[in-house]
Amino acid sequence: MKVLILCAGYGTRLYPLTLNIPKALLKIKDKQLIDILIEKLKDVPSSEIILVTNNKFYSKFLQWKVYQNLPSEISILNDNTNSPQERLGALGDIEFVIDNKSINEDLLVLGSDNLFSWSLKDFYEFSVSRDKPVVGLFDVKSKERAKKFGVALLEKGVVRDFLEKPSSPPSTLIGACIYFFPKNSLGWIKEYALLYDKDTTGQYIGWLCKKTEVLGYKFEGTWLDIGHKESLELAQSLFA
Repeated sequence: MKVLILCAGYGTRLYPLTLNIPKALLKIKDKQLIDILIEKLKDVPSSEIILVTNNKFYSKFLQWKVYQNLPSEISILNDNTNSPQERLGALGDIEFVIDNKSINEDLLVLGSDNLFSWSLKDFYEFSVSRDKPVVGLFDVKSKERAKKFGVALLEKGVVRDFLEKPSSPPSTLIGACIYFFPKNSLGWIKEYALLYDKDTTGQYIGWLCKKTEVLGYKFEGTWLDIGHKESLELAQSLFA
């Protein structure tokens, strides 16, 4: 299995903090977000950890890798975009990495701006034993809050629908930007990318669950999306 961490966003909602540094390299107390994720991945066996970023921040990640003295199993890809207007989108970057690396293995995908308290070991073991696409879910316990995220309609462990930022959420279970795609499902990403917008993974999951059985895995613990200054400040206190 390979692991892909999505680091190609421009962090516009966090300006001016992220004008010259990517969100993934922001610090929560004394640790950078990406370092926290890399530590989580020690619980998951993988042949390679791939970070995909953009041309603007590519050199920052190269410097980070050298400074941290990271092994060759961690690689960094440049999607060659230079601005928010050029960005490929989350699904576009997944497609870019699959093509660039000629991936023919199971793929675990993580958002680099997610901060969570749980181990990924159980999610990994659950996913590989089912050999089906799996979406990591988190209960925000508020439909009002759920409106800001991708929301799953889950029935007996199966995702029946997945809606991106719905005005009337069908549940309070949101996507935690943690996905498992078995190798036999990767072709659907290319099929979708040829037809639809590649900005969000949520819209893809909504399409995919009409094509095949997609499972939902509910995480328990603390989760934050470091997408704006308020959540960054909250993370500083919760994850100190």
